[in-house]
Amino acid sequence: MKIILLVCTIISLFKGAYAGHPLLGKPEIRNGKINLTNWKREAKSTIKLDGNWTFFWKTVLTPKFEELSSAKKGIQFPVPEIWSSFEKTKGLPDIKSKGYGTYVLKLEGLNPKDPPFGLELSGITSSFQAFYVEKSKAVFLGKNGVFATSKKNTIPRFKKVITKITPTEPSGYLVLHVSSFHYKSGGLFYSLRIGNYEYLVQNLDLEKLRNFFVLGLLLIMAFYHFGLYYRRKKDYGSLFFGLFCFSIFFRLFGLNSYFNLYFNTPSTLLFEITRKIEFISAFLAPAFFYGFARSIIPDLYEKRMFKVGLGVGVFF
Repeated sequence: MKIILLVCTIISLFKGAYAGHPLLGKPEIRNGKINLTNWKREAKSTIKLDGNWTFFWKTVLTPKFEELSSAKKGIQFPVPEIWSSFEKTKGLPDIKSKGYGTYVLKLEGLNPKDPPFGLELSGITSSFQAFYVEKSKAVFLGKNGVFATSKKNTIPRFKKVITKITPTEPSGYLVLHVSSFHYKSGGLFYSLRIGNYEYLVQNLDLEKLRNFFVLGLLLIMAFYHFGLYYRRKKDYGSLFFGLFCFSIFFRLFGLNSYFNLYFNTPSTLLFEITRKIEFISAFLAPAFFYGFARSIIPDLYEKRMFKVGLGVGVFF
């Protein structure tokens, strides 16, 4: 049972929501543009919007077609990528790990007669608002947290957003206003995707079901081993394994920001608590696993490794 639990946990932590999704008729992004003329919109076809977007550091472009078409001083910035990777890079603006900016991607080759398609926005740190802009109109697609150009007015939040785009013209601009003042670095950690809207929503539901199944296993195993330790006080292996399961439970819960399911209103305090839980549990889990391993094979690990891991987790 413990082996099955560990395998399920590893899959949930590292597999991610993007593995195994087919990429059919994949166009490429070049110079901030992507041509979707040959995109085969099959039921399960998705396209990752990876490539060089046009990025405007410390600039908030108005979602208007004329302004976006004539905008200058933008740079070609890779997506997904975080801002701290380009700090002090020659030939680029003075990009910092914290700040704000505008991402712009032009979508070409669209057929207004085709049905709407979905857009998955994930891993954007730590607040954003998205628009789809055509000559005739600009459509608000969604947001996460509260976007602002200062730390005082920004409210961070991590949450996957799936929205729908309905083109009425052959081309349009996808615009992202992103700000990050409360996390280690701003930018995009994961790929954005377009595809069948129903398929994207179904994948999100399946991801939640898988994760909550693993969370349930972790919680059951944690309390089961706490019960064993309560009945046998000298069974430290059960105690450490229960604490290990408990740590992974909170790691997975924080990593996926599931506290947002219970608190709909964005909150800076909730964001900071969630991030602390996420990182503290990451350091405590190995220490508890060391303790569990030493209870089975006392000479396998040195005792100081347990103390170091526990100390680091308490420090954070």
